[in-house]
Amino acid sequence: MQKGILSNSQNSPLKFLKEGESIIVGVHSIDEFVTADVISAYNPIRNESIFLPVNIKSAYDNGSLYEKASELLWNDYNEAVAKYGAKSVETKEILSKINMIKPQKYIYFGFKDINTNEDVVLSMGIALKKNDHAKAGNNLLTTLKKSAKFIDKYPLELTKGAMGNWNVIPYMDDLTPEQQKAFDSISEIDIETYEACMFLSTPETELENMIKFSEATGFDLSRIGLSKQETLKTDNSNKYGF
Repeated sequence: MQKGILSNSQNSPLKFLKEGESIIVGVHSIDEFVTADVISAYNPIRNESIFLPVNIKSAYDNGSLYEKASELLWNDYNEAVAKYGAKSVETKEILSKINMIKPQKYIYFGFKDINTNEDVVLSMGIALKKNDHAKAGNNLLTTLKKSAKFIDKYPLELTKGAMGNWNVIPYMDDLTPEQQKAFDSISEIDIETYEACMFLSTPETELENMIKFSEATGFDLSRIGLSKQETLKTDNSNKYGF
């Protein structure tokens, strides 16, 4: 995403479906989506989030704390491989920390909900490299492409399945006048609609998230020029060169 400042709005069109839930939508184009980089951290041992997903404008935004920590951890990893081997406990422990804060690509699909006549956005992970395991975004994009010939004639019924799968079928029931009006008014979604679905990782957010990451993993904040005690007291002015 390079078209503006990303921020989340209380009136965000972002919608989350549970497994088995459906939504009936009109589609302007099979290419009606954007992609953005997301960083989050999850502790698999304690089964809890370390910090919630945040968007960054590009993979490792210039000078981010995430990047600085990741570079140090990769150095630690390479040293551990040389010393203990790639399959050692020490090496796997470092790799686990790296995986916690590396960017993931997310795709944001834009639709028109014909029952509310409002734009809605569905967000999910996507794998862009050929050899990477397909994610929910790949699955939905594939099924949408198979339905491309229907989008001018019928709305689509999207149903969230298990394990990141999606079921997409043409919705051929008779439309109410309100539904028909919504379907006929489908147009390209502006970039501001997508931006309203995103949480930009600001310097303050990075600071808070790295403190949480340190508390969860034992990563030494002083390695990236931060002291936990100092960061808790700072007013987040330009003390750390942001």
